[in-house]
Parts: sequence; structure tokens; C-alpha cells
Amino acid sequence: MMRILYKYAASENIVTQNFNPPKAVTVSKPKSIKTEADLWTAEDIAVFVKTADRMGYFSIGTAVMLNEYLGQREGDVITWQKNYYKNGAIDY
Repeated sequence: MMRILYKYAASENIVTQNFNPPKAVTVSKPKSIKTEADLWTAEDIAVFVKTADRMGYFSIGTAVMLNEYLGQREGDVITWQKNYYKNGAIDY
């Protein structure tokens, strides 16, 4: 996007052709990068699901549980319709 913007600015004589501020920007690599995600333990998930169910948020608990077993995002699972579950299986 910046390349297009500066190309346009140069064509309108707003900046010189060789004016390219992004080239002057340097990015240094952090000294340490965390490569592992913060995953919940099976116990964490069980507590979360149990708490959601106790509060009456059954769809949230179900979404978290399905995410654990299927890798499906909670937001996607919440939008599923009841008819997606057929004969003991998810038919999406």
C-alpha cells in the first residue's frame, strides 16, 4: 500500500522519485520469541465447561469442548444449527 501511495505522490511531484521512508525503517528481532501457545490442560477445559454449564451457557461449554476435540473455533461452533447434529454425528 505504501509503495502505491509513494508512487502516486511521485507522479504528482509531491515527493521525489527516490523518496522511500519505509526503507529507512529497521526492525530488530526480539531477544526471545515464545514459540509455544498457552494451551489449556484437560482439567482447565473440564472446569470451564462445567462452569459454563452451571451458568446456563451450554453453547459456550459445548463450543469449547468441540474445539478441544475437533479443532473448530468456538465462534464457528456457536453458529451451528441444531440440524447439523444427525444420528450421533456432526454433519456440517
